[in-house]
Amino acid sequence: MVKSILISLSALLFLLSLNASGVEQRLPNGVRVLVETRPATETVTIRLIIGGGNLDDPPGKSGLVRLHAALLLRGTANKTGFELARAAEELGGRLAAYSRSLSETISITVPAESAEPALRLAIETFQTPRLEPADLAKEQDLLVGEMATERDQPSTARRDAVYHAVFPGHPLSRLALPPDKEIRAVTIEDLRAFHRTRLNGGRLALLVVGNCDPSRIDSLARELLGTVAPAEASARELIRPSFSPPQPLPSEVSQRVSHRTTQAELTVALPTAGIGDSDRPAFALLSHVLGGFQERLYDEIREEHGWAYSIDAGGENFPGAGLFEVTTGAEKEHLSDIERVVRADLARIASSPVSAEELTRAVRYLETSEARRDATNAGRAAVLAEDLLLGSPRRSYDERVARLRAVRPEDIQALAHRLFAGKHLAVVKMY
Repeated sequence: MVKSILISLSALLFLLSLNASGVEQRLPNGVRVLVETRPATETVTIRLIIGGGNLDDPPGKSGLVRLHAALLLRGTANKTGFELARAAEELGGRLAAYSRSLSETISITVPAESAEPALRLAIETFQTPRLEPADLAKEQDLLVGEMATERDQPSTARRDAVYHAVFPGHPLSRLALPPDKEIRAVTIEDLRAFHRTRLNGGRLALLVVGNCDPSRIDSLARELLGTVAPAEASARELIRPSFSPPQPLPSEVSQRVSHRTTQAELTVALPTAGIGDSDRPAFALLSHVLGGFQERLYDEIREEHGWAYSIDAGGENFPGAGLFEVTTGAEKEHLSDIERVVRADLARIASSPVSAEELTRAVRYLETSEARRDATNAGRAAVLAEDLLLGSPRRSYDERVARLRAVRPEDIQALAHRLFAGKHLAVVKMY
């Protein structure tokens, strides 16, 4: 057992020690192309990032972006949905299309020798989708069913209530699940018009990570994406959204969500103006010191009092806007006590530096997390996509770890003071 663990760690360290070369450029029409070679790997991950995700849903038609992503896999001008899936499997991969808050993604990972046909397949999926009414009706039924399944989970009701409490009247309130009636309100004309807005060089980024020839990928990108409509000079960064900062809560908010459950839940949250690139390492460490396993809140709430089995601290961060939250599950008679502890710890971390021991543990834990993310081509592509959408420069594993190690206790305190001091909180209880 020990031997196998050592072998796995050695393989991981070997992958991270590779001098991954990266080529990043912008085509004349604004499309970004980022190729990062990993010659020692046997696969290639391809991701076409389409800027503008679920938060781009138009008023009254939430779910449109989710439906658009789903319909991309229903077929193209030259292939049925079945033929698309079969073509990907014959290349040794699985074609996926999905939406998240800030973007849609078409993704496939294949053996290195299949990189070129896989790239052609991914771009065909984006450029010439069928977008037929019958397919839309099927996907609406599926999405409504998926949303119903999510709403059966008690945590969903609590989470959506948090978004509405923290972001009243703000675009980030759309982080809540879309209502069925709005999903049904989307028409095929809506989707076709929406798709045309995505055929814009300012919205697109092609990420290719793995064992590939950068010059060949560049040539293919120019051939396949060079015909996309160019972005206007004023819209070169459509792939990177920005939001106005949410207003601080004008007073304390207290809500109860009624939902049948065997486990009550509590969230203490507040809006933020987002976390900039320079503060991202401190924010990650702050979250771990508060909510990490065997750290502050865990130790007091679970180990000392036995009130809860899990504690999570962290947040949602987007360019210009976000939130910080602490969430836990407990017996409902303990929720008020837990709220008191959370409030006290937020005040404490904002008024005094964390200890050297806490910071050291947090850095080591996050170093491991970063290593795991970089251990595969797909994981590395996810890191690159995240940095692109948040406006952060492309960094290697070593550079990201160096940023974590450079954070001082007083940096965490200063960030916590800026986020928490003098701010009203939203408290949502679900039982």
